Amino acid sequence: MTTTTTRSQQIYETLCDSLASGDYQAGDSLPSLRLLASEYGTSVGTVRGALSLLAHEGRIEARHGSGFYVAERPRSAVRTVLLIARTEGDLWSDFVRLFSDQLSESPDTRLILEKPPAYRQLAAFQAKIARYVEDGVDAIVFDGSAYSHLGFLRSYVERVYTLCYFDDYIAQAWPCAKVMSDFFHGGYTGARHLLDRGARRIAFIVPYTYDRDDSRDQHQTAAGCDRAAQDVGDGAICQTVLLAGNDAAASERLRELFSGDQRPDAVFGYCDFRLENVIAVMAEMGLRAPEDVKLLGYYDTPWCQFLKPELSSISVCPDEIVAEAWRLIQSLAMENHVVRPHVIGRASSI
Repeated sequence: MTTTTTRSQQIYETLCDSLASGDYQAGDSLPSLRLLASEYGTSVGTVRGALSLLAHEGRIEARHGSGFYVAERPRSAVRTVLLIARTEGDLWSDFVRLFSDQLSESPDTRLILEKPPAYRQLAAFQAKIARYVEDGVDAIVFDGSAYSHLGFLRSYVERVYTLCYFDDYIAQAWPCAKVMSDFFHGGYTGARHLLDRGARRIAFIVPYTYDRDDSRDQHQTAAGCDRAAQDVGDGAICQTVLLAGNDAAASERLRELFSGDQRPDAVFGYCDFRLENVIAVMAEMGLRAPEDVKLLGYYDTPWCQFLKPELSSISVCPDEIVAEAWRLIQSLAMENHVVRPHVIGRASSI
């Protein structure tokens, strides 16, 4: 994960650890600004910025003429979080569950979940979000991966703390906090996993939506695959193959792919379920995984355990994305973070 962290933020995190470990008890006074500045080798102003964050969260309180003291009962600065998120599908429901788990540890904070609307329901949805803002919601959190019709949220960025997670397709230029998945790295590390195990001709399977403007994630992943093949050299190639679903036409397209002179020795599927049809056609043609064709999916969903052999896949680390997002939400920090996916190796490629 790559981050941009200020010195105040680093001191804030160190003091959070000290409070959590019991170095300071409720009611204890903290060292003076000058002592803390000397201890951390920085300026009084930098230390004051860290203490201001702690005070804003209610972890400490300032007493006029006396300094800073550990609060008797820390309160959350964020009382209401509006989460706009999909719930269908394993990955999206995982994000919602993880956000719910994080907020369950903060009893003073309430989570409001709203699902993105269909276009025909957009006007009513906009009115509902406007009411939440007027009622004083503290944070708006949303998955920016593919909902161009949520662009109206841009009008609230200056009024309400806003955080975009996973992908910023609709929020690339927005001045809001972000915790993004690095799709290029996901493609690169996935392709290297296959290439380092002897593959030289990778077929990167994408859906028909690949040609749409909102498929930036797929294009970034494909670019990562291409870069990995270039770095390895030795005749390595990564070919992008459009495959619309798991129907008979898709099966026929796969038969043609596996019958050609340049048959792929690895298939990298964007989304795990796209490998179901690949495995069926391979069995029909007498091809084995991983001996003849190595297989790798994306998103590490439960499909990986259902398929035989068990499917290697790319984890986008939703737990890490949500944990980082929640840390930013609690401190209302305007930071951008990138979480790098990694390979979960299983029988299909090892």
